Amino acid sequence: MRVNYVVKHIIEYICLNQVYSENKGSSCILTMGQTQATTHINIKEQQNDQQTCDVKDICQLSDGRFLVTDHANNRLKLLGVNYALVASLATDGSPFGACEGEPGQAIVTSQFIGKTQDSVVLIAVGKSLSINSYFNVDYRCYGIAYAGGRVYVCMGSRLNVSEEKSSHVLRDEPDNLPGHVRVFSLSGEVLQTIPNDLDLTVFSEPRYIQWSRDTKEFHVSDLTKGVVTIDTQEEVHYTVPKQSDFTSPQGLCENINKDIIVCESKSHALVQMTLSAKQVKVTIHESERLERPQAVCFDNKRNNLLVACQMSDVIEIFNAT
Repeated sequence: MRVNYVVKHIIEYICLNQVYSENKGSSCILTMGQTQATTHINIKEQQNDQQTCDVKDICQLSDGRFLVTDHANNRLKLLGVNYALVASLATDGSPFGACEGEPGQAIVTSQFIGKTQDSVVLIAVGKSLSINSYFNVDYRCYGIAYAGGRVYVCMGSRLNVSEEKSSHVLRDEPDNLPGHVRVFSLSGEVLQTIPNDLDLTVFSEPRYIQWSRDTKEFHVSDLTKGVVTIDTQEEVHYTVPKQSDFTSPQGLCENINKDIIVCESKSHALVQMTLSAKQVKVTIHESERLERPQAVCFDNKRNNLLVACQMSDVIEIFNAT
């Protein structure tokens, strides 16, 4: 079911103490306003990082700490509850998506550029980070989520079309399978492909995935489709298609009110989607500190938004109340 896409363009300057809103109508041209300074943290490790950081994902763990994937420097970084960098781990590939698994465990996707397989890596999280196990996947892997013992991974194109299919490729699926979400066990067994019907194109270029707080449905940002909300029975609840000011959806999260917050990279903004039974209200949030945002995480302990922009050593922190 596709619901009405109500664009109530509200330019809402994100700052700690002052909010200014202005209705512009459905064809408004977004403008940049002057904002107060926001908090930010520098996550660059001078002794380890050779490149400018490129954070692809931020995941909050149950204990309030955060796992960050630094794609450019091939490192996982652990932030404390006060956002200070407390530990890091070098990875063989370039980490992309991150989520919490079982207690004391995180799961990340790792991309190997120029290779024929990516990996899903299980990480032990304590005072430090270490690799527990991993399994390889024949498709380009992006965002990742976990629920009920199952690992949900956003899949791009198949990497090893010319080679024999591995155990992570269904034997009857075509080589040109469009983007989809693939479900694995923690040991790497393929449990499900969403959509199961290979003729359906629910997704095209899925990038990030986020479970709803009640784990009854999950949200997927798709570079072609927009944002799709779907349940495990493959019933699509919402589709928010791309629009003039919503053309490049990237990382996403849910806030305490169950609104979806999406990074809009090309518009240098955050898009807040408030879902109801009949419509989706969309609010555009701008800040001078947002330049190609691509990862966002809601801090459940402090009601803050952590936002990472493309090729940046800092993570911006906004008050979300």
